[in-house]
Amino acid sequence: MVLNGRGSRISAETAQRVLETAQRLGYYPNISARRLRSRQGRSQTFCIGFVMNTIVGPATAPYYTEVMNGVQLEMHAHGYHLVLGVAFQTAAEKLAYLRRLTSAAVDGWILGDVMEDEIIAYLRDASVPTVIVGGGTVTSDLDCIYPDDAEAARQVTRHLLSLGHRRFAFVADCLYSTSAKTRLLGYRQALEEHGLSPEAGSAYGVGREYKGIAAWFRETALSGQAPTAVMAIDDRQALALIRTAQEQGMVIPRDLSVAGFDDIPPSGHWEPALTTVRMPMRAMGSVAFQRLLDRIHHPELPPTKMMLPVELVVRDSTAPPACARVESQDRAPQQWVI
Repeated sequence: MVLNGRGSRISAETAQRVLETAQRLGYYPNISARRLRSRQGRSQTFCIGFVMNTIVGPATAPYYTEVMNGVQLEMHAHGYHLVLGVAFQTAAEKLAYLRRLTSAAVDGWILGDVMEDEIIAYLRDASVPTVIVGGGTVTSDLDCIYPDDAEAARQVTRHLLSLGHRRFAFVADCLYSTSAKTRLLGYRQALEEHGLSPEAGSAYGVGREYKGIAAWFRETALSGQAPTAVMAIDDRQALALIRTAQEQGMVIPRDLSVAGFDDIPPSGHWEPALTTVRMPMRAMGSVAFQRLLDRIHHPELPPTKMMLPVELVVRDSTAPPACARVESQDRAPQQWVI
């Protein structure tokens, strides 16, 4: 079962021991011989495609790098290999790539990031085994594995409210992805729980580039209703925001509380260490591959949605806003450098 790639019900630990024993004995599967006809009448390749909109790497896409690590741990244990497609400029390029590789090179797809409607429609209509992972896109047409984004935002917002904050900002590279919309919903739900109107928490799309974050911060910091706490769509943007604030002479969290999402490795080592929500990134990758393997061998299964739990991690980048107000009485007014 493990050596022919059909051990989806076998634990990863057991599968890994089987593969290690086979390698020690000098056995390696003959890929050509394994390309048997599947239940869908397609030749199996024992390759899985992973598609992203950006180049996957710890510096460029740490969230999906961890997701992909989870995928690879599972797929190697079951004798599969990875085909990676990244950095597409248009939906048409992405669609052409999917069509080309689906015909000959891969048995199924794991999709990360935001996927356009035409991509979803093609994979659904072509009955290609597909799992979407990460929450960038959630659809009823395909299997989806994603974190509880709404609860993640509620946890962060409740934490900030418990510290005494009442003026908030939600900052994202874009506000149209499923995960951004869901986090924004959870954020505003938590505000309403405490009797605050949604307007108490403004939302801003600032782009992915650092200069967009810096420009937004400078404009907001000069306003008469500057937020005392900012929630960024992910840790990368939260860390960029801390850097921008520090360049303006602010002290985090005395002058501004900042929180993020994901808990990528740098977050716990930043100065100050970032309050964030730990997302089950590697677990999502593992579950996504397991679901895809089930889908390959049982194409009649209905699409499912699986939401994984999250965990608030409180560190040093958040504090009561009263700290800034009390200390401001004993020091000169803040000077902004523009």
